[in-house]
Amino acid sequence: MSSYVIEQNIPKLGRVQVNIDIILRPRSKKLMDIDNCIKPILDAIQDAGVIDDDVQVAKVSIERGLIQKGGGCVVMIVPMSQDVNLAPIS
Repeated sequence: MSSYVIEQNIPKLGRVQVNIDIILRPRSKKLMDIDNCIKPILDAIQDAGVIDDDVQVAKVSIERGLIQKGGGCVVMIVPMSQDVNLAPIS
């Protein structure tokens, strides 16, 4: 995800609260537990530097989308207006 963030020039949001909408694009019709997909996606957003910490996420919406060869997901991040009071990150 880090290379995608750089290539697409996605802004770093810092410590701002965010709402996140996720559309999963499964690789097959096989059913999956969508709740198990949330944490890895939030961790990837944090690791890519888009947000400082996933504690900033105020709301997550997740749904199954259309099947896509190889699978994937669409992630929409909406920044809120207030900063989150976080302890310093080391």
